[in-house]
This record gives sequence, C-alpha cells and structure tokens, in this order.
Amino acid sequence: MEAVKEVGSESSCSFIRCRWVPAKCNILIWMSCLDRIPTRQALARRNFSIDSEDCVLCGEAIESWITFSRLVRSRISSGVGFVYGRKFLSFLFSDLMEVRNFDAVRKEAMEIIQGLIYVGCWCIWKARNNKLFSNGEGKSEDIFGEVRSLGFFWFKCRSKIGSVDW
Repeated sequence: MEAVKEVGSESSCSFIRCRWVPAKCNILIWMSCLDRIPTRQALARRNFSIDSEDCVLCGEAIESWITFSRLVRSRISSGVGFVYGRKFLSFLFSDLMEVRNFDAVRKEAMEIIQGLIYVGCWCIWKARNNKLFSNGEGKSEDIFGEVRSLGFFWFKCRSKIGSVDW
C-alpha cells in the first residue's frame, strides 16, 4: 500500500492504489492528492498564458482542483451512497479518498467503491480534456454512463473475483 499525504494543502488527502483500475486512474488520483493536476488555475500560477480561468465543464467558477473535486464530489457522493446503502456526504475531495475506511461494509465492497470513485475521477477528467481540446460536449449523462461501463469492464477483467454479471 502506497500512501501520499501533503500537509497544509487544502487538497491534502491520502492515496492508496486500487488494484483493479488501470494505472492511468491511479496516477490521476495520486497527482490530485499532490495538487499537481494541470488545471487552468494551476497553469496560470505557473505563468502560462491562459485565455480564461473558468471551469471548462461548468463555467461557473475558476477551474482549480478544488472546483474539479467539487464536481466529482457532488456526482460521485450520490453514487457511493447508492452502492453503500446509506446517504454519503463528502465536503472535501479527501472525504472521497477516505471512503475505504468505513467499518460498516466488507473490505471487498470498499475496494469496489474506491475503484468506482477513481474511475469517476478519470472519466470526469477525460471529459474535461475532450471538451477543452476536441470540442466535446461534456454532458454528465455521458460521463457517468462511461463510469458505469468502464467500471464494470475493468472490474470484470482485472479483479480476482470469479464471475461478474451486469
């Protein structure tokens, strides 16, 4: 188990690799825990010329990892609550990273939920990049349809659980 913690950062969280998601998802989560995702605000902070710092997906706020994580939290928290069987509230991105520490559910179920959170972050980041660079739409229905299909496919093909049906 690898753990990363950056003290003093608003996006401070711990990272533990999920075995059944691809490395690209784990790397995105790891980089986000270090606040190293190249959002518009982060690029402007590094003196890159940016036309606007507004969020690509929502257009309501400055695009930072905090804004991105707000979108992730609002969408994924409801999904985690559905899988978990209880209402799940997250106020920070680090709350989503700590979901694996819940005591009420078996370890295997928590690893599935953790992996779905990672897949959700990957799909939102991919949709953001697609909208920014390829004129994609970035619809939330499409994003979370992809979370469901990729999550099922990756879990079925990469986990050690015998047979998984839709």
